[in-house]
Amino acid sequence: MVCEFRIALATMLALTALQTPACSAPDRREEAGRCFVSGMQSARQGDYEKALRLLEKAQELDPSKPAHFYQAVVLRYQRGDLAGALVNANIALSLHPNHMELLDLRGDILRGLGRPQEAIEDYRRCISLNPVGYWSPWMKLGALQESLGAVSEARATYEDVLRLYPGLEEAKRKLKAIENR
Repeated sequence: MVCEFRIALATMLALTALQTPACSAPDRREEAGRCFVSGMQSARQGDYEKALRLLEKAQELDPSKPAHFYQAVVLRYQRGDLAGALVNANIALSLHPNHMELLDLRGDILRGLGRPQEAIEDYRRCISLNPVGYWSPWMKLGALQESLGAVSEARATYEDVLRLYPGLEEAKRKLKAIENR
């Protein structure tokens, strides 16, 4: 599976080199920015195919920007294309391995594809990056652990997030529900 994604990434980068006319790095970044903005506008207007084309063009022109990848993954995920979203997420994470939101979203995708253990790994990896003000991976991890019957692990996850965010009402409710079982 890792090999498939490396091949997809290498193919994408090779096609980029062939399709993109030679221009300076600042020009490429500016064009990528325009493609990104236009892609987001197209998505808001409901033209998802155009949006994806523009976001992919932005990725080709400037792969250093995680947002170009993240928004394409979000769009595919929201449209129900979990397989496509996973491919995009894997490529994005090969370039930006510490992008917390991408890890969190890939966890959601994997959960949706019926691959809960891999989703757990992504949520844990996201948590290991010490997100500040971002408790979503803990809550998703705890809920997934509960759904798999790992109640003591879920309890520990909710307790962990409450140590960091003691006022998080959702975690308090989840923990109380576990304790009342």
